[in-house]
Amino acid sequence: MKRFSTAGLALLLAAAACESSSTSAPGIASLVLTPPERTLPVGDTVRLVATIQDEDGGAVGDAQVRWASLTPGVASVDGTGLVQAHTPGTARVVAQVEDVADTAVVTVISAVPVADCTVQNTRALPVGGAVTFTGSEAATVCLDGPAGGAEYVLMPFFGSQSEGGSTTLSLQASGNLIPVAGPPSPSISLSQSVAGFGAAARGDGGFHQRLNQRAAPHLTTLVPGARARFNAGRGARRSLQQQTPAVGTLLNLNVGQEFCSNADYRTGRVVAVGQRALVVADTANPVNGFTDEDYQHFALSFDTLVYPVETANFGVPADVDANGRSIIFFTRAVNELTPRNAGYIVGGFFYARDLFPRTANPDFDGACAGSNYAEMFYMLVPDPSGVVNGNRRTTTFVRNSTVGVLGHEFQHLINASRRLYLVPGVGGSEWDEAPWLNEGLSHVAEELLFYHRAGIGPRTNLGARVTSDARIAAAFDLFGQDNYGRLNEWLRDPGANSTHDEAGGDPADLATRGAIWSFLRYAADRRNGDDASLWYNLVNNDRTGFENLLAQLGVEPMGWIRDWAVGAYTDDAVSGLSASLTRTSWNDRAVFGALTGGYPLRVETLAAGATREISLVAGGAMYFRSGVAAGQRGSVLVRSAGAAPGELHSVTVVRTR
Repeated sequence: MKRFSTAGLALLLAAAACESSSTSAPGIASLVLTPPERTLPVGDTVRLVATIQDEDGGAVGDAQVRWASLTPGVASVDGTGLVQAHTPGTARVVAQVEDVADTAVVTVISAVPVADCTVQNTRALPVGGAVTFTGSEAATVCLDGPAGGAEYVLMPFFGSQSEGGSTTLSLQASGNLIPVAGPPSPSISLSQSVAGFGAAARGDGGFHQRLNQRAAPHLTTLVPGARARFNAGRGARRSLQQQTPAVGTLLNLNVGQEFCSNADYRTGRVVAVGQRALVVADTANPVNGFTDEDYQHFALSFDTLVYPVETANFGVPADVDANGRSIIFFTRAVNELTPRNAGYIVGGFFYARDLFPRTANPDFDGACAGSNYAEMFYMLVPDPSGVVNGNRRTTTFVRNSTVGVLGHEFQHLINASRRLYLVPGVGGSEWDEAPWLNEGLSHVAEELLFYHRAGIGPRTNLGARVTSDARIAAAFDLFGQDNYGRLNEWLRDPGANSTHDEAGGDPADLATRGAIWSFLRYAADRRNGDDASLWYNLVNNDRTGFENLLAQLGVEPMGWIRDWAVGAYTDDAVSGLSASLTRTSWNDRAVFGALTGGYPLRVETLAAGATREISLVAGGAMYFRSGVAAGQRGSVLVRSAGAAPGELHSVTVVRTR
């Protein structure tokens, strides 16, 4: 809001011959124009809305607004706030009530030519046929109405790799586009929120991401020295864990969140020793928690499930402490990370700090005094009475989530460990994979545990059996439903989330995690080769993020991400599709149908006369359904800031009926 009381503004408003000279109601406190700015091609219009409030914050509906344009030759405004674009340039439009005023900035650009939809430029598609219009091609999308009519889904997509990028588009429907309803539009369940899925799907409030983002820059400076020291010989890498301690041994382990200083040591008792796991329990844990039998079960699960499945797909860790085992530290310190009544839970984590040597060496840098110098996980513990922060954690709840969390974090450990010490050519930040891709691979790790426990493999188009088949259902409860809880968050708002966006400042939020997991599974299926080699190659190289995907897939990733996004609507719902618009491992509609009774994908209708202003993050997509009657044609005009769409914009059209 801007206040004006100058004589110049009063003269301008009078000269503009705007309607109304009546006195406004007293007590006007604010006037706000929406939209505050807009780009229009020559000939277009936009209506500005003045929201007026009195001094008590109440809406004032009967105030007489005086309108004026400071440059009416560029854009004029009438007495109702309707702005008309005339010539290219910038105009400031002013609305005033009493001495309170606000302005809107209108940028006028040259008109984009509108193509008439003719037989020559209207693509006739069979049912299941698809076409993607990119850049200026998408400025006018023409849809055909063959004999019997047709139904379509249109998917605008923003193909930017930038984690923080976004764009806005305007879609204007005209011609003979008609609204459509019914299948294959999703049947949305009102209960479809992340709370209906596994607890881990609620996320950790961004804890793990913040932890590693703070630590990575400092740890990166230590990489050359730590790597040189590791390569100098195994003797230099030995720590107090080099000789496997017996059950009952007490260890002091740093649980502090600072990477190399301000250690917070907790005492832990060795409670189980496996072939690949060393399980340690904090001596200060709340009472009535896990038993020694529980700890032995976790050691066995790591030995027989997590370790063999994940090392077969990602590789073995470097074993910095030369004992062949990973420490699994069950400590109340993890419980302390979740505030009272928070809407998230920190269930456990891996901290890359612990892969760096603790002590200095005269020949090498790379020391991190706070490191535990071991492959290590920090895990949530039961707290039935809510001793820690008042948060009750039942033994059953923590037991059921533990192995899945270990599986997730083990991929992070392998990824960092191998890039730090075993992958050739890594000398700097390449050891730290892009957060969104790293998280996606860890969710793939959870999926691999599911397949192993369920006794099935990928590419079976798995659907309702996640609840109807006892063995599959049991495995899905432990290792599958959390991935679907995260995917649920993407489906509910695919324009504001993507495989790699940084919406909300977190490039690894729940929706992003669900999307990148689903895409990686799609990519492996589309590649249709040895999945294990793909997962291994994504971990064992010196590239990160999109460069990594490009190198391992052999194609530009954004094209596949766009096709994957189209498949979120078309798979198992439309006949006659090309394989690229399907999913072969999962029938998402059937899975969600079995879990919740509906499919949460956000879909809107688009009919003649309607205009939709949409915002898309990088990699974001939206879905619009339209129909065309027999013998008719319809069109959708697509604009970006009033101009033709740019090269990163696309619109994919699929005929669904």
